[in-house]
Order: sequence, then C-alpha cells, then structure tokens
Amino acid sequence: MERIIERTTMKFLEEKDLFDGSQHGFRGAHSCLTNMLYSVELWSGLLDENTNADVVYIDFKKAFGGVPHQRLLYKVGI
Repeated sequence: MERIIERTTMKFLEEKDLFDGSQHGFRGAHSCLTNMLYSVELWSGLLDENTNADVVYIDFKKAFGGVPHQRLLYKVGI
C-alpha cells in the first residue's frame, strides 16, 4: 500500500512539475552527480558575480542505522 501511494504521489508531482529544479533526492533520473552538476553551475555563476557562497554537503545514507538510538535520544533530551 505504501509503495502504491509513493508511486502515485511521485508521478503526480513529476507530471505537474511541482519539484524545484534543485531537488535531486528521492527523484528518478536524479542523483548525486546531477546534484553536483547543478551546484557547480550555480557556484560558477556566483564566482562570476564576485559573490561568496558557503556550502556544506552531508551524506546521511545509513547514518541512523549505526547510531545507538538510546544514546541519541539521551543526547537530544528525549
């Protein structure tokens, strides 16, 4: 059931062009590579305009599987 809802929702969002051009995660035909290409193009434009940009990339893939959940909850005060 969850998979059907996900597919239907994603199809609707794609067909109606409701994703921002910079949205790459959780989309078909979009990847880390397309995200980096988009970012480099954006940064090149900023450099041409002598504008500074701060950038942080974080990869959360499997990040939560390796965290002791009880310790995490304690640290965040839950």
